[in-house]
Amino acid sequence: MTEIKEKELKWVAFHYKKGALDGHKASRAFFTQRGMGRGFRLIPWAASAAAAIAIVLFLVTFVHEEKWIDYMADSSMENVTLPDGTEVVLSPGSSISIYEGKMVRKARMEGKVYFKVFRDESRPFEITGDEYYIRVLGTMFTVDAGDDTPEVYVDNGKVLFASAPDADNMILTAGMAARIAEGQLEQIDCLLNPSVWATGEFVYDNASLDKALEEIGDYFKVHMSASESGRRISGKFTADNINDIAAAIEAALDIEVTVE
Repeated sequence: MTEIKEKELKWVAFHYKKGALDGHKASRAFFTQRGMGRGFRLIPWAASAAAAIAIVLFLVTFVHEEKWIDYMADSSMENVTLPDGTEVVLSPGSSISIYEGKMVRKARMEGKVYFKVFRDESRPFEITGDEYYIRVLGTMFTVDAGDDTPEVYVDNGKVLFASAPDADNMILTAGMAARIAEGQLEQIDCLLNPSVWATGEFVYDNASLDKALEEIGDYFKVHMSASESGRRISGKFTADNINDIAAAIEAALDIEVTVE
């Protein structure tokens, strides 16, 4: 006996009450509501069939609904590890619903969510919305569906992005971003660390110092500049304190960094 059938039988046994699935009563009520109750007599096999149908309907509803799992973030970010090992970070006010089947993993979401999808080539991970469709096997990316122009920012791996499952798509790789505006798919500029809001880290690999300072400044809502332009930077910086980051850059490159 399969695991799901065993669960179904246990559920029925637990919730069974004598007369609760009485085929005669169910059928008599059905025909009475339609003006066919007087003189009506249900034959035994029909009563058994009615009871069986009632059980099946209860099981189908119960089994279907328990596969979807809902998560929601209130006034602060929420970190969640899904049953398959995928890690997600929900920005404040965002929500996500997850379904895991034998052939596919599905998600529905609202707001802004960071995904670190556990790689499973036998079960693609799909995210669907009213105006977009995303399909991955295992990667790291952010989906911002907070307005009428859903956007995707890729940190690592590959992401298939389209307006619908059967529509023209775009394959996004690390460092790429795209959005759907008025039904049209278009590529947009991507930050060096588009998911820093979720990961809490700035990571640079021989990146332009000017672009890095601009990105860090935008994150902390300040203006940053260096005593020398055209320099490159590599390293990892925790996004906690702007002054600590500036000091670390100064020490690494032997320059002065101004924060205004």
